[in-house]
Amino acid sequence: MRSNATRLVAPVLACLGTLSVVGSALAADYSVDFGIDTVSAGKDAGTVACQERQICRAKIESLGLSISFFWKESGEVVVELEKDDRTCCYFSGGGRSAIVKAHTKLARLPFFKGSAPRGGLFIQNEHAGILYLRFDRQ
Repeated sequence: MRSNATRLVAPVLACLGTLSVVGSALAADYSVDFGIDTVSAGKDAGTVACQERQICRAKIESLGLSISFFWKESGEVVVELEKDDRTCCYFSGGGRSAIVKAHTKLARLPFFKGSAPRGGLFIQNEHAGILYLRFDRQ
Protein backbone atom coordinates (compact mmCIF):
# COMPACT_ATOMS: atom_id res chain seq x y z
CA MET A 1 0.00 0.00 0.00
CA ARG A 2 1.39 3.40 -0.99
CA SER A 3 1.55 6.28 1.47
CA ASN A 4 -0.14 9.63 0.83
CA ALA A 5 3.27 11.22 0.25
CA THR A 6 4.12 8.69 -2.48
CA ARG A 7 0.79 9.31 -4.24
CA LEU A 8 1.48 13.07 -4.27
CA VAL A 9 5.04 12.87 -5.60
CA ALA A 10 4.21 11.62 -9.13
CA PRO A 11 1.65 14.37 -9.97
CA VAL A 12 3.89 17.09 -8.51
CA LEU A 13 6.90 15.87 -10.52
CA ALA A 14 4.78 15.69 -13.69
CA CYS A 15 3.55 19.25 -13.10
CA LEU A 16 7.08 20.54 -12.49
CA GLY A 17 8.31 18.82 -15.64
CA THR A 18 5.56 20.46 -17.68
CA LEU A 19 6.28 23.88 -16.16
CA SER A 20 10.00 23.59 -16.85
CA VAL A 21 9.34 22.70 -20.51
CA VAL A 22 6.88 25.59 -20.89
CA GLY A 23 9.22 27.95 -19.03
CA SER A 24 12.20 27.07 -21.20
CA ALA A 25 10.12 27.42 -24.37
CA LEU A 26 8.95 30.88 -23.31
CA ALA A 27 12.44 31.94 -22.25
CA ALA A 28 13.97 31.44 -25.71
CA ASP A 29 13.33 34.19 -28.25
CA TYR A 30 15.33 32.52 -31.00
CA SER A 31 17.47 29.47 -31.66
CA VAL A 32 20.65 29.10 -33.64
CA ASP A 33 21.63 26.00 -35.59
CA PHE A 34 25.37 26.06 -36.18
CA GLY A 35 27.88 23.95 -38.00
CA ILE A 36 31.64 24.35 -38.00
CA ASP A 37 33.97 22.85 -40.56
CA THR A 38 37.60 23.41 -39.60
CA VAL A 39 40.66 22.84 -41.75
CA SER A 40 42.56 20.86 -39.12
CA ALA A 41 40.34 19.94 -36.13
CA GLY A 42 37.28 18.41 -37.84
CA LYS A 43 33.58 19.23 -37.92
CA ASP A 44 30.82 19.64 -35.39
CA ALA A 45 27.29 21.03 -35.18
CA GLY A 46 24.67 21.94 -32.62
CA THR A 47 21.77 24.15 -31.62
CA VAL A 48 21.47 26.74 -28.87
CA ALA A 49 18.37 28.58 -27.56
CA CYS A 50 18.88 32.29 -26.91
CA GLN A 51 17.16 35.41 -25.63
CA GLU A 52 17.17 38.69 -27.50
CA ARG A 53 19.30 41.52 -26.10
CA GLN A 54 21.36 39.05 -24.06
CA ILE A 55 24.67 37.47 -25.00
CA CYS A 56 24.16 33.81 -25.85
CA ARG A 57 27.04 31.33 -25.90
CA ALA A 58 27.64 27.84 -27.21
CA LYS A 59 30.72 25.79 -26.38
CA ILE A 60 31.96 23.25 -28.92
CA GLU A 61 34.14 21.07 -26.72
CA SER A 62 35.25 18.75 -29.52
CA LEU A 63 36.87 21.65 -31.40
CA GLY A 64 37.84 23.81 -28.42
CA LEU A 65 35.73 26.70 -29.74
CA SER A 66 33.09 29.03 -28.29
CA ILE A 67 30.50 30.99 -30.26
CA SER A 68 28.73 34.08 -28.91
CA PHE A 69 25.58 35.65 -30.35
CA PHE A 70 23.92 38.99 -29.64
CA TRP A 71 20.62 39.80 -31.37
CA LYS A 72 20.28 43.51 -32.10
CA GLU A 73 16.95 45.34 -32.41
CA SER A 74 17.74 45.86 -36.11
CA GLY A 75 17.37 42.12 -36.75
CA GLU A 76 21.11 41.66 -37.09
CA VAL A 77 23.12 39.27 -34.96
CA VAL A 78 26.67 39.97 -33.79
CA VAL A 79 28.69 36.75 -33.93
CA GLU A 80 32.03 36.05 -32.25
CA LEU A 81 34.05 32.85 -32.53
CA GLU A 82 36.79 32.23 -29.97
CA LYS A 83 39.39 29.65 -29.14
CA ASP A 84 41.72 29.47 -26.15
CA ASP A 85 44.52 30.07 -28.64
CA ARG A 86 44.42 33.84 -29.25
CA THR A 87 45.59 33.37 -32.85
CA CYS A 88 42.06 32.25 -33.75
CA CYS A 89 39.45 33.36 -34.79
CA TYR A 90 39.14 36.29 -37.14
CA PHE A 91 36.48 36.93 -39.74
CA SER A 92 36.84 38.71 -43.07
CA GLY A 93 38.97 41.85 -42.76
CA GLY A 94 40.56 40.67 -39.52
CA GLY A 95 37.54 41.44 -37.33
CA ARG A 96 36.89 39.55 -34.10
CA SER A 97 33.16 39.71 -34.80
CA ALA A 98 30.85 39.52 -37.79
CA ILE A 99 27.34 40.86 -38.35
CA VAL A 100 24.73 38.51 -39.83
CA LYS A 101 21.20 39.41 -40.91
CA ALA A 102 19.04 37.01 -38.91
CA HIS A 103 16.57 36.46 -41.78
CA THR A 104 19.36 35.03 -43.98
CA LYS A 105 18.46 31.45 -44.87
CA LEU A 106 21.97 30.12 -44.16
CA ALA A 107 24.91 32.33 -43.24
CA ARG A 108 28.36 31.10 -44.27
CA LEU A 109 31.23 32.82 -42.43
CA PRO A 110 34.81 31.85 -43.31
CA PHE A 111 37.13 32.34 -40.36
CA PHE A 112 40.89 32.65 -40.08
CA LYS A 113 43.77 32.28 -37.65
CA GLY A 114 46.71 34.64 -37.41
CA SER A 115 46.70 38.07 -35.84
CA ALA A 116 44.57 41.18 -35.72
CA PRO A 117 45.34 44.12 -37.98
CA ARG A 118 47.65 46.69 -36.37
CA GLY A 119 47.81 50.28 -37.46
CA GLY A 120 47.94 50.43 -41.24
CA LEU A 121 49.36 46.92 -41.59
CA PHE A 122 47.39 44.37 -43.56
CA ILE A 123 48.02 40.89 -42.25
CA GLN A 124 47.31 37.84 -44.40
CA ASN A 125 45.72 35.32 -42.06
CA GLU A 126 45.47 31.57 -42.67
CA HIS A 127 42.06 30.04 -43.51
CA ALA A 128 40.93 28.00 -40.48
CA GLY A 129 37.40 26.95 -41.43
CA ILE A 130 33.81 27.94 -42.08
CA LEU A 131 31.04 28.71 -39.59
CA TYR A 132 27.49 28.00 -40.83
CA LEU A 133 24.54 29.64 -39.05
CA ARG A 134 20.76 29.44 -39.32
CA PHE A 135 18.55 31.55 -37.04
CA ASP A 136 14.98 30.64 -36.08
CA ARG A 137 12.95 33.26 -34.28
CA GLN A 138 10.43 31.73 -31.88
